[in-house]
Amino acid sequence: MTSNERELKHLVDRHLPSPTHMEFIAARDRVLDQLRAKPAHLQTPRIAESAPPVSRWRIGMALAAAAALFALVATVPFQHTDWIATVEAADGSSYPLEPNIVLSATDARGLQLKLKDGARVEMRSASKLSLAPAVDGIGIELLSGAIIVNAADQRDARLTVHTSDMTISVAGTVSLVNAVADGSRVAAIEGNVRVRERAHETVLRPGEQFSTSPVLPVGPIRDDITWSRHADAHLAILDSFTKGIAQTVGPLTPLARQADVAAAQTAGAQTPGAQTPGAQAAALEFEEASIRACDPDNLPPSLIGARGGGANSVMMTPGRFYALCVTPATLIRSSHGYRAAEIEALLPDGLPRRGGRAPIRGQFGVVGAIGAESGLRIRGGPDWVRNERYTIEAIADSAATTAEMSGPMLRALVEKRFKLKTHVETEQASAFNLVVAPGGLKIKPVASGACEIPPVRPGLPLLNGMPQPLPRSVADARRAAKPLCGVSTGPDGPNCVSIGGETTFDALTQMLRGLLGNGLGVTDKTGIADKFNWDLEYAVDGNAPAACRGLLTDSAAGNVPRAPTIFDALEQQLGLRLEPVQVPREYLVIDAIEKPGPN
Repeated sequence: MTSNERELKHLVDRHLPSPTHMEFIAARDRVLDQLRAKPAHLQTPRIAESAPPVSRWRIGMALAAAAALFALVATVPFQHTDWIATVEAADGSSYPLEPNIVLSATDARGLQLKLKDGARVEMRSASKLSLAPAVDGIGIELLSGAIIVNAADQRDARLTVHTSDMTISVAGTVSLVNAVADGSRVAAIEGNVRVRERAHETVLRPGEQFSTSPVLPVGPIRDDITWSRHADAHLAILDSFTKGIAQTVGPLTPLARQADVAAAQTAGAQTPGAQTPGAQAAALEFEEASIRACDPDNLPPSLIGARGGGANSVMMTPGRFYALCVTPATLIRSSHGYRAAEIEALLPDGLPRRGGRAPIRGQFGVVGAIGAESGLRIRGGPDWVRNERYTIEAIADSAATTAEMSGPMLRALVEKRFKLKTHVETEQASAFNLVVAPGGLKIKPVASGACEIPPVRPGLPLLNGMPQPLPRSVADARRAAKPLCGVSTGPDGPNCVSIGGETTFDALTQMLRGLLGNGLGVTDKTGIADKFNWDLEYAVDGNAPAACRGLLTDSAAGNVPRAPTIFDALEQQLGLRLEPVQVPREYLVIDAIEKPGPN
């Protein structure tokens, strides 16, 4: 061993005596990511011809040492007594969890974790995992069992799950991960999940799965979530939707255009490798479909508190597309990739990308409401386009993706069955940029730990499938030593109060999008990535959130003076300003449309 190697070994032994397996794997992956990101000429070591060859063992030792040093840096931000998550037991109790502690779900109903970065993890009974901080986020080592991870998308952090043979990047996704002695399995429920298994790397789309274990076969996701504490709510929505489809759907009719298919096959045979427009159209069509009008007096109701399950809902399974009692205007909007106005106002960047077009972000086997078209994106045509509702069942090749079925395939179906013709026009739309006011910020950045994890009270209805935090009045929130983490809103006399705890201006911007609504985008242009605690009080008006609207009366005002509007409050209390801007926005004009004939 050379003197340099002895010094390196002494440094590693002194500062990192016992890195965990997860810390080593996570650090190794980060080193590999950085090496792969370098240009090729920097990745290959240049060695003089006279120099002795470099052994694989020495390169491996260097990589391991680099990984160990990365792991050393990763442990610095967290002290021994710092928490990395809170554990919520089935009885409603909760307690903080320190890093690198193996947690076992011994309760028959499993455990739920809320990570420090806002992610939610549900552990199946008899599962084991450990959490550790990383340079770029948090790592989960799943030792055995199954977890469902609901990970928020963050600008400067990521969440990864490690098993014995996989590394899964789950930031901004909902995913199911299983680990057993002889392998692992991961299923993407929402969002694209990146999976690395040895030298193989793949990206799973919603509904897709990947398994390395013979005892973890790839099967329907529905069958794999029955253990979830919230499975009843999820399955009730699915069953309600399925019942509505059975009551309103009609007979299937073949849709293949034989002449087009034959022409496409002939053209393809004459020009190998070429794909004509006719061939592409034929490949992106449903094989059979049923379109039937719904009874306006007997529309399937949505379940209370559910985001779907009744009229105006969509579900996709492999090879099947279902739409329950949806207006033609909504079908047209969705098939062209436009979002509903209430969803578009909450986009991460505040403005629609590529004119607002994006396929329905669906997932196989899950019901979702797609929002009735408000007239923002689809204009023209007769009134029945916005009033009458239709149920659709369509059959596709089992390899068709959710994006294909809800996009070009649905568009081809609507154009054919409704004899639809449209054209695109563009208008200037109002939006806002969030900037620092001329007088400068009136709040200061805060360090980690400046907020309190919201306590959870059992018995409250689920919100987006997760427990709701225990409510706290505005007075109690202002008396507390620390604000609750995230953004909480409530009434105060004639005003509305929003309190942020250790949040970025991205979170404030998202709240403002919800306040302003009506498709008005808000984009964070402050250029500030720090986290802040803030207290914002503004008058209740047409922009007030649902948490305040309808709860306040003149008699409730008491001695609380009326606060300024949200625009003035931002500048006076936080030192921020909403600057109005104009942005281009597309919309579709209906040139011709007919009611569909019998199936």
